Amino acid sequence: ILLVPHALSPSLFSGLAESMVSHGLPTVPSHGIELTEAQKELVAALRNEVAGVVQKHASLRCFCENEHTYVRFLRARQWNLHKAAKMLHATLEWRLEYRPEAIRYEEIKEEASTGKQDVFPVRDKVGRPIILMRPRFENTKTSDRQIRFLIYNLERASRIADHDGVGKMTWLLDFEGYALMNAPPLRVSMHCNSILQNHYPERLGLACIYAAPFLFSMTWKAVRPFIDHVTQEKIVFVDKGKTEAAAMGERFHMDGMEKCVGGTLPDFAFTVERFEAEGRAYDSAVETDLAAMEVVLAQHAAAAPESSAADVVTNLSTLSASNAVAAKMEQMQVVDPAPPPATEVRA
Repeated sequence: ILLVPHALSPSLFSGLAESMVSHGLPTVPSHGIELTEAQKELVAALRNEVAGVVQKHASLRCFCENEHTYVRFLRARQWNLHKAAKMLHATLEWRLEYRPEAIRYEEIKEEASTGKQDVFPVRDKVGRPIILMRPRFENTKTSDRQIRFLIYNLERASRIADHDGVGKMTWLLDFEGYALMNAPPLRVSMHCNSILQNHYPERLGLACIYAAPFLFSMTWKAVRPFIDHVTQEKIVFVDKGKTEAAAMGERFHMDGMEKCVGGTLPDFAFTVERFEAEGRAYDSAVETDLAAMEVVLAQHAAAAPESSAADVVTNLSTLSASNAVAAKMEQMQVVDPAPPPATEVRA
């Protein structure tokens, strides 16, 4: 749904690249990564910037409950507090309106029936969850529901990545048997790209494009010179033939991969029964988290009046502190090590 011939262009690859910004930290950052003191201050400042809206909604509190959320948005904007706050505010508004945490298996079960997308049952070689995409198994024409299915899988993979401490995911796009009849409209592809770029920063660690149509490869060769080497390493084209085994084996545990992508499993790993069981388990876990956070919100509301003078003073103090940190960071010019030149597209 994301990469189709009529949607591939330098601007689309640039957008995907921006959604995969790395800026100097390890390829698979853990939640326990060591931040500098200046970066810790920026994380605290960003938390304060959005606290007003986050504290009012259980879903947003669940989304922002770990520090890594703030780190991702800061890294995506090269540790610029103002830009990161703007991006995170937009994402929080989108999550309140779209409610990705409320998507359930029952809603997307028709989309899930063919295996066109799957949160694969094994991790890649650096421990990231894998979203396997097979456009040839496209079975619907309803674009809104297709997008919700994609977001459901992004949310599932993000939850696994956070739980495991890797923070990122891998996409394996298997284009064997692809045809233009499988391609979604350009509008859908660009909308998906916008969601990824704006609301899931620092989530994509690798995009492995397997058996891509000729036009895909040609487009990549055309835009590759304009993309820095870090991004180039994250977008990998694997063709069937002499280099296939080495390229796939470098990135995946091939004893857990299917034969059709060079692995040793004779059959498809996808089954409707497994996907449903894992989907319903995810649904239940999310509902439990939201219910627990609602209890916390209710307790806080009962413990303190909503518009007390103390709240006003606290909010003013928080705003003042945030502004002070922002000014300090501007003076210090806090960035990750070795930022990319301004003319390069960075992922």
